[in-house]
Amino acid sequence: MKMNKYRSVIAAGAFLATFLLGSIWLIMQYVDSERERDMFNWQDRLSILAESQKRSIEEWLNSQIKNLTELAENPLTQIYLSMEILSDESTEIERGQVAHLRNLLAATAKRSGLFTKEQIIRSNQVEPGKDGIALMDAHSRLLISTRNFPKINEHIIEAVQLARRNRRAGIHGIYSNEEREPRLIISVPVNRVQSGNGSGDFPGFIVAVINPALSLFELFSQQWLTTVTDEAVTVVSPVSYTHLRA
Repeated sequence: MKMNKYRSVIAAGAFLATFLLGSIWLIMQYVDSERERDMFNWQDRLSILAESQKRSIEEWLNSQIKNLTELAENPLTQIYLSMEILSDESTEIERGQVAHLRNLLAATAKRSGLFTKEQIIRSNQVEPGKDGIALMDAHSRLLISTRNFPKINEHIIEAVQLARRNRRAGIHGIYSNEEREPRLIISVPVNRVQSGNGSGDFPGFIVAVINPALSLFELFSQQWLTTVTDEAVTVVSPVSYTHLRA
């Protein structure tokens, strides 16, 4: 009798242990499935956000290239570069062309809203150049520019060479200038007044040095953000475009 009683207790204990282990296993499976489902949902959200930001960036870049291309296709720009004026002495007509082109550069820069506004400091000197639009010749020499255009550096020269090689607008990746501020360069080749469609001989280039923090990075904050994770991705995302190329 006692043996049967012990057997019943052992059987009940084994059943209880099996039940508890099975319950724990089911709970763990449920937690894993919920975690996996949340992960898939999170990945879907990130994919949608990334695609939306990518489309916004492409539209932004195309818009800037369009503005610069219109300037490059301006007959006055093509005529001026085709004349290859390198002498310090110029006629009144040539000085008028330069003044008009400078106004065109300033108008394009103002219309885009991409560049740092000029500020006058106490010494009545314009703040040192940081960004802007310039007209450069075939040898990467600066001809005309907005007042805040930076000094010619290796990044600007690389951007010009990129546009020359591709024979179309080129985008130089984001880099840090001397003040460790981000800069993005877009260069657009200018055709001669009379040139064949297959000619790669460009008399000059339109070059824009842009501070992406003033406009491009704002695109990331314009997307819908509903979770802390999404906000973190938005903050990190600009870093992934530091090697942006055409």
